[in-house]
Amino acid sequence: MWLKKEFLIFATLFYCFWLVDGCYEGERAALMSFKSLLTDPSNRLYSWKGENCCSWKGIKCSSSGHVVVVNLRNPHPIEVKININKEVVSNSKNTSDFALRGTISPLLFKLDRIQHLDLSYNNFMFSKLPAEISNLTKLTYLNLSNAMFQDSIAMQFTNLTSLRSLDLSCANLVPDYSSVSVSLTFPLKLDFSSSLLSFISYGYLSSPNLRWLEGLQRLRYLVLTGVDLSKASESVHWAKPISYRRRLNQFIGLNQYQAFQISCHFVCPTATFQEEFR
Repeated sequence: MWLKKEFLIFATLFYCFWLVDGCYEGERAALMSFKSLLTDPSNRLYSWKGENCCSWKGIKCSSSGHVVVVNLRNPHPIEVKININKEVVSNSKNTSDFALRGTISPLLFKLDRIQHLDLSYNNFMFSKLPAEISNLTKLTYLNLSNAMFQDSIAMQFTNLTSLRSLDLSCANLVPDYSSVSVSLTFPLKLDFSSSLLSFISYGYLSSPNLRWLEGLQRLRYLVLTGVDLSKASESVHWAKPISYRRRLNQFIGLNQYQAFQISCHFVCPTATFQEEFR
């Protein structure tokens, strides 16, 4: 019995840490489990085959062969607008759907060496934020924005103390032409002076308070666009966890309940700052 137990322990360690052609077998298996629960209409994961997962599209490994980057951001999210008939219609030249669809395998969060994880603009079918994400304590960049999650933000991110950039947006501002008026004088003219921007939701996230930010001392960039903070803002000192983030360069929170942008000591343009983590 003792020998059998020792053998099982050895076999498990061998499976997890066996380096095959530049990729650890346990990490390759975790990625394949992640892929198995997704549909991929544009075949973005076509390279996810063979033994060496370090060569797969969207995956980068360290010099020791561990997966450190999973970047599966949708490269061509569908752009939409609200037309004069109050209909949400495509405003994009792309006719193909590039979004990965499905749910996230818990095995993905066995990849505890990951530093950069981007799953933004995919479609996770109103699933909950994965609780197992708290295992990824080496993460410095996390982007789950506009990926069709539905959940309340509580303690899922409190262990991610290395985070520098966090984007949990679940809405975008899009052109809204539903209030455009037509002039009946000749020649006919469209009056776009009343054109506005409106929110289109890509999931639903709420946060009853912001105490989950208290341990994220290294956070420099935070985006919560579309996150429902109406409950949190009922408290007089609800924004204290943000004001205490001395390293936070930029916080963006924008939704139908409140709109604000807080730029702290050193303001960095969004595009420039994000590029630092790519």
